[in-house]
Formats: sequence, structure tokens, C-alpha cells
Amino acid sequence: MPEPQRSTLRRILLWLVSILILFGVIESFSAIFLKFVLASTARFLVWNPDIDASKVWAAAGGNWDDELGWPSPSDAVAPPRDRTGAKYNPDFSQSDYPCASAYGASFVWGEDVPLADGWVEQLSRKLGCWVANYGVPAYGTDQAYVRFQRMKQDQAPVTMLGFSPEHIMLDVNQYRGFMGYGPSPTGIKGRFILDGEGRLEWIHRPRISEKEFVEFLRDPANLLPHDQTLWTVRQADDQRHSENFVVQIAFPVTPAIVVEKFLAMISHDDDDGVRVPT
Repeated sequence: MPEPQRSTLRRILLWLVSILILFGVIESFSAIFLKFVLASTARFLVWNPDIDASKVWAAAGGNWDDELGWPSPSDAVAPPRDRTGAKYNPDFSQSDYPCASAYGASFVWGEDVPLADGWVEQLSRKLGCWVANYGVPAYGTDQAYVRFQRMKQDQAPVTMLGFSPEHIMLDVNQYRGFMGYGPSPTGIKGRFILDGEGRLEWIHRPRISEKEFVEFLRDPANLLPHDQTLWTVRQADDQRHSENFVVQIAFPVTPAIVVEKFLAMISHDDDDGVRVPT
């Protein structure tokens, strides 16, 4: 081989080796950076569940709602709820006919105040009639609406649906584990999407076995393709996932770092300690 060709080949090989070394250094720093992320308050932005899936499955014990996730049918009528599924209100008898009912998340239920001090209960006292409280903590507006549709016991002539705009993420999410809540099959839910004609279509909660739950933790996007809070690095070229929220780690690591940093910049903490896009 002539000397000029050998010299050109050596330069090409040198560049290739240099690029590989640079890539290795960047990946190494990215992996180290991710360890710091997973140890910080921003860890919810990275899907990297380090759990014993069998124990989590056993702890749930099938105690979930087949469409809404929670509460289970038994928990839905257990204290502090009454036999209709409404929050127990000591100011009124269970035989009283409600003048109104309310559905929504923790703001409706009254999560951080005594049972009798929520705004729904205070409204009941102001009106002098029972406002039945069917709120459920951590619910999205979608779950609250489906719960209203299913609540045949609710005979109130007026119904209120409470929601907070910042909780829109709960409506496009199908697994609360992506949003900083504890890992559990109970956190899997259905959701609404728009069909081809712009009408609401309910996507059913997946019926999964213990084996499928383990597989779900390894590859969540495969089971929940409609969950808009999961951003998968392998799908970065798919525009449908460009606004999603939680990064799933996959090789190479560096793209995950770039996305995580971007999400961290555009998000903030809401009142429930869950970070949501601004």
C-alpha cells in the first residue's frame, strides 16, 4: 500500500478511536450523573424501579378497582366512607337524602384536614343539608367522572365535579408510579383519549398477572402506550412522546440525561409534592 494511503488510513483510525474514547467518557459521566439524579428529589423524572416486584404484587393482594385502580370495591364502602361510598359526615344521618354530591381528588375529599372540616362538609353545614362527598385522593378528573357515572347510589339532584388545572397530568397518566407515588399494581388505571372524530374514548385498565406486572416494570411503555407521562429514550424520534414526562433509561444513557435536564427545567412542585410541567 502506498505511503499516502497508509497515512490516510491511520488518520481515519485515529479519529474513530478518538470518537469512541470521547463517547465512552461522555457515557461514563452521564451514568455518574444519573446516580446523583436518582439520589436527589428529581429521581421521579427517571423510571428506574429498584423493587421486588413479587413482594409489591403480594402486598396489593388483588385489592384494586378493575378500571379506576383505587379504591377497591371493599375499600370504597369502608370507614371513613359510609355504605354508599360517600365520606362519613357526622352532622347528618345516613338516611338523609343528599341535596348535592361532589366528586374529585384530595381537594374535594379534604385530605389534610379533619374529616368534618373539608370544604364540602362546611358547605353542608352552611346549606343545612347533606352534600355527599365522593372525592378520592390522587384521582384525576377522568377517574372522578367515571366514578360519578358508576355511582348508582348517588341520587343527588345536583353534582359538582372539582378539579385543579395543574392535575391535568393525572388525566393523561395511567400509572401513578411514574409521578412519584409508590410502586403498586393498584396505581394502574384507565384513561380517556380522543378518537378519530374528536370524542372521548375510555382506554380500559390493563388486566395483568404477576408475571406481566414484572414485565411491565421492565418495559412500561409496552403495556401503557397511551400514558403521556412516560418518555422512552428508544422512542425519542416519535413526536407523540415529545411532551412526555418521565424518562425511561435505555442505552445510550446520554440522551436520557439531556431529556431529564430539560424536564427538570420546565417543571415545578405542586401542592402534593409531585412535579408537573409549568
